[in-house]
Amino acid sequence: MRKVFVFLFIVFGAFSAQASHILGGEIGYKHISGLTYEVQVNLYGDCSGGAFPSLFDAGTIAEVNVFNNGSAFTTLTCTRTGEFGKEITPVCDKDSNNTTCRGGTIPGIAEFRFSAQITLSGPATNWSFVFSGTLGSQAGAGRSGLITNMQPSGGQNFSVIYLVATLNNTVGPNSSPDLTTIPTPFFCVNQSQQYNVGAADSDGDLLSFSLIDGLEINNMGGLVSVNYNSGFSGAQPLASSSFNFNGSNGQLTFVPNMVQVSLVVNKIEEYKNGVLVGSMMREMNFIVLNNCNNQSPSGLISATSAGALTTPNVIEVCN
Repeated sequence: MRKVFVFLFIVFGAFSAQASHILGGEIGYKHISGLTYEVQVNLYGDCSGGAFPSLFDAGTIAEVNVFNNGSAFTTLTCTRTGEFGKEITPVCDKDSNNTTCRGGTIPGIAEFRFSAQITLSGPATNWSFVFSGTLGSQAGAGRSGLITNMQPSGGQNFSVIYLVATLNNTVGPNSSPDLTTIPTPFFCVNQSQQYNVGAADSDGDLLSFSLIDGLEINNMGGLVSVNYNSGFSGAQPLASSSFNFNGSNGQLTFVPNMVQVSLVVNKIEEYKNGVLVGSMMREMNFIVLNNCNNQSPSGLISATSAGALTTPNVIEVCN
């Protein structure tokens, strides 16, 4: 049975400058030692977004609210880390100077990483780490205006990203999976496409994958699903003539049938001996273009005696 947790909170005021400049994000955590964890928030900026330059401001931080079984525990100030603002647009070398990050027209994407350490007070079945779009005194993390499968909720100008990770440390420490593929992929219209977040779990936990609704705070201060356009949902986020999602391995296979920038949200749950020990979210935007001049490579993958070919590019092998 799936448990649903509800968080109650107060919205103290509007962001100083909400604008549409976020093309996705993810939240997770790494166990350091004992009860100490590093919480990580990664945001993917739309280089053409109105408030995109504000992400580079020296004072930009990501606030993460921490809950213990639904009760507020503390608020973390996650500071900049890594190569802040690195461009990750998935284009070929010949187009590297043609993205909006460099003054061109191809949708450009840059990565902004934040992290902070926290020492928890003890074991609990539902520690929750919540990023509700607060970037300190800078612009709120408004979703990109390029998105085509949703609209801001009633009365709002912008839809602000909302991400949750959970931890059950009553059975021991845990770290979120590492996601090894880029979060904002480009695809070609009317061609068979595949995508997988490439989750690798250092704890050896059993992973389960699902496509879920994106989340946001409405103008009454409540947590709601994003306002999908007719025909779309978290489980069916793409305009596609063929669509299949495998919850066991996270493999998504589809044939996009129109140009689009579609919000796609993955939730990854971790199970240790049948017990849910954690979850994380990755929010992406699938960008489907109609000016592709080549096709993705393909080839035959032969299964071995220790495994089975389950999709054109997935082999399941015995442990």
